[in-house]
Amino acid sequence: MRALVRMTVLAVLVIGATGCARLHARAAPAGPPLEAPAPPAHVISSVEEASVVEPSPVVAEPPVRPTPRPPAAAAAPRPDRVEPAPAAPAGPPPADVTPSRTLQTTANVEAVERKIRSTLADASRALGRIDYRGLSVEGKAQYDIAKRFVEQAEEALVAKNLLFASQLADKASALATLLTR
Repeated sequence: MRALVRMTVLAVLVIGATGCARLHARAAPAGPPLEAPAPPAHVISSVEEASVVEPSPVVAEPPVRPTPRPPAAAAAPRPDRVEPAPAAPAGPPPADVTPSRTLQTTANVEAVERKIRSTLADASRALGRIDYRGLSVEGKAQYDIAKRFVEQAEEALVAKNLLFASQLADKASALATLLTR
């Protein structure tokens, strides 16, 4: 048995050694190595080469001041400084319509507000039917959170932040339905 093992090991070594002896890269070199290009020449101009321009005669002109920006807040003008009156606009006076400060992502704002108010009303009714004293500590915490969501959604509606109001109303409604079960 040992002789058979020795013969097998010897055969594996012979086969492995002959395979390694023949294993060489047979690819021809791809060509000469690449040469890096020379760096560009640096051109340094001397001070003597710079052209000297004779100054033109100076005419005494008042310095041009940039147009001052109107102040952000309506402030009273200083008495020691006189400012020229602003030019009247050529076109008709602007309408008293001020643009909304919030970006509306829908054309039908009233329908979205009605849906949010309906969701808030449902959540408030569901919270009104819940007996607060009968809730566990975790239930009371969830009840308080739902109440706060309703308040925040109403504040967001006043601020015309409809997306935030919608999300808060949905959360309040979900908590209220979970608490009623």
